[in-house]
Amino acid sequence: MALEYLNDTNYAKMILMKKLSLNIDKLKHDPEENLAYGLNQEWYKTKWQRLSGCGPTAASTLIYTMTSQNDNFNHEEALALMETMWKYVTPSLKGVYKRSMFTEGLQKYFDAHQLTGLIEHLEIPKEKSQRPSLNEVMAFIETALLHQVPIAFLNLDNGEEKKLDEWHWVIISGLDSLDDHPEVYAHIIDDNKLFAIDIALWLKSTKRGGALVYALLD
Repeated sequence: MALEYLNDTNYAKMILMKKLSLNIDKLKHDPEENLAYGLNQEWYKTKWQRLSGCGPTAASTLIYTMTSQNDNFNHEEALALMETMWKYVTPSLKGVYKRSMFTEGLQKYFDAHQLTGLIEHLEIPKEKSQRPSLNEVMAFIETALLHQVPIAFLNLDNGEEKKLDEWHWVIISGLDSLDDHPEVYAHIIDDNKLFAIDIALWLKSTKRGGALVYALLD
């Protein structure tokens, strides 16, 4: 994948040592000739859905990527899936702010639609002493990418990584680790945009933590 979307001079000068990426052709679309990526909670019909719908949108992205038979992005199919997913991954007044709300709802979707497989998760606790290491986080993401499935990422607090919206689910579609640098860059899909964040910086500095989730079908 080309790096022009990063718009980061320092990043562009670094030498990539390890790079894994989801084939995102199925999630790439071209509304009004502006290249866009992924599903968007702004597509929901009601104001409440648009405000709180990042969780069901991320869950829909996992399912859409694994099950859609269309080689090109199909907006009608994606939107219908989002509306269905809302019944299973349903936001509370605080949104889908717990990993369990996401994974339990996704499992109910699996059961209702006769899907079998695994739903894997990695918690990032608020307490720093209980968090997984950067290597563990990278290994979790890499496992999903090697299976060509996206990762849903819950960010409850940005810490020092300012490119994310807090209390929000996004999609991770790639991972770059760099030679002789502590930075580890995750490719993020959110609001139909593709950009990079320093996942190592986020892991070190987030105050509330979050979670990572991916799914595999049998």
